[in-house]
Amino acid sequence: MKIFMVRWKSICEGQMLRAMKALGIDVYEWTYPGDDADYSQEALDQLSYELVKDKFDYIFSVDFFPLVARVAPVAKIPYISWSVDCPVLQYYSKTLSLPYNRIFLFDYAMYQEYLSVNPDNIFYLPLAVDQPHYDEVIATITAEDRKRFSADVSFVGSLYTEKCAYDKIEGLTDYARGYAEGLVEAQLKVYGYNFLLETISDEFADEFMKTVGSSNINEDYNIDPKVAISQMYLGEKVTSLERVRLLKYLSERFKVDLYTMSDCSMMPKINFRGKAESYVEMPKIFNLSKININPTSKTIRTGLPQRAWDILAAGGFMLTNYQEELPEFFTPGVEVETYGSFEECADKIAYYLEHEEERAAIAKAGHDKAKELHNYMIRFTQMFDMLK
Repeated sequence: MKIFMVRWKSICEGQMLRAMKALGIDVYEWTYPGDDADYSQEALDQLSYELVKDKFDYIFSVDFFPLVARVAPVAKIPYISWSVDCPVLQYYSKTLSLPYNRIFLFDYAMYQEYLSVNPDNIFYLPLAVDQPHYDEVIATITAEDRKRFSADVSFVGSLYTEKCAYDKIEGLTDYARGYAEGLVEAQLKVYGYNFLLETISDEFADEFMKTVGSSNINEDYNIDPKVAISQMYLGEKVTSLERVRLLKYLSERFKVDLYTMSDCSMMPKINFRGKAESYVEMPKIFNLSKININPTSKTIRTGLPQRAWDILAAGGFMLTNYQEELPEFFTPGVEVETYGSFEECADKIAYYLEHEEERAAIAKAGHDKAKELHNYMIRFTQMFDMLK
């Protein structure tokens, strides 16, 4: 099998590439030029030229490129897209319905949302662990690494404060802002169920979209205003507030290491560690932290984010918010641990800091199960079985 891989800037590309090569797949790599996934004459010319050089069984990319979806039927090559982010605006492109697409979505709520657009060619496929890479990195941990990265509680990731689209909106009426922030505060109190989309009224949606407009949405896109509001605006706002409030709450009770490029000046007691390099430093942080906090972005409605799989791949103990799909893969209290409120999160941190053997056993069980049943080689085997 020979695959034409469209690369851009996702950390997951390297993980998936290693797995495909390990399965004996011949992969030709091509870097997408520029940032416009919808249309670029340069990208169109280059891609067309590259695809006629050889015979390929599939085109593959992490997330979705409408331009590639348009070229695939002309080249008569099926185009595989595997989501790792949520939301991804490009999935609302009308090109999603094209017959040469083979769309794999890691979040089951996403899968249900998009399925009717292209019923024969949209599939559910969770993410996985890049175990060979993580094993290699963990084996190189030094005494200096232990001194540098060991921690009681750690979080690695964005606070969303710098990229929350809701915070950039100007001109909302008092009614619309009050309605939006009421929904946000209500969602912050509920774990395991995302109700933002279903609670947005027609009146609020109309008023909100009149203010923000749709200038950032390509005219070729078919996106319900309520979906846009819940995913692109309110979901990110919930995520931002939750992470800031949770980490501030925890830092007043424990020593919490925070690796981020976001502003954290509102958390004076946090142990700010700056940016963590993703390929080498991040796995070591996960492995050497007694407890890794994983507050999933609210734009991921049911699934497990890549960060959760990465913590387990590194052999780290994961304390995560409850997600609907979590029990499909892991047993809380046996292979991972969950929380449903700030108070429960703090209580479990206190408990597991005092029960080292139990904490280590859960971390090992989570790591072993992820390694055995949920690695990328298994996922790609599942993918190609579905394609058959």
